[in-house]
Amino acid sequence: MSNSPYPAGSDPNFNPPSESAANAVRFTELDRTVQDIRIENTRLDQDIQKLRGRTATVIGLLVGLILLMIGGFAWLAVELQNSGQEEGQDASNADVAVSNRVEELEKQMDDLSQNIPGNLTDTLKSNQTTLAQLQAQLQQVTTQIEALQQSPSPTQTQPEASPSNSAPSNPQSPESPQSPSNP
Repeated sequence: MSNSPYPAGSDPNFNPPSESAANAVRFTELDRTVQDIRIENTRLDQDIQKLRGRTATVIGLLVGLILLMIGGFAWLAVELQNSGQEEGQDASNADVAVSNRVEELEKQMDDLSQNIPGNLTDTLKSNQTTLAQLQAQLQQVTTQIEALQQSPSPTQTQPEASPSNSAPSNPQSPESPQSPSNP
């Protein structure tokens, strides 16, 4: 028996394939496989290029966002520093204004303490006592006038008023304020 794949005696017209034809089939299959690999390689290269583009875009966005954040923080720091300086200036201006106002109020208090007598409560009590005595005297005089008007004869003499009743017992001091009295 021979090593050929086909039996030698079965078909007299049969010619066993030649090795060059077998090699041609193998080369064709190999060529198809290489083409398939090239097509797959081309597709994979395109996918890689797309992924590289997307990666570059994402990296660019991240870098942009980081730069924006750094810029925002820098701007915020400058603004905070400026506002701190402005507040410091405002506070110093306010301190000057407050100290000026305090000085004015102290001066007004000094002026008032010089113009107001020593103890107002004593002066007020004294004036209230004088007013009460005057009201009592007025009541007595009113009672005497009514009694005289009711008497039948006009020849009666009027009772004399004592000098202590006509003048107030506590004269007002020149320092105490003069208040009008209601008769």
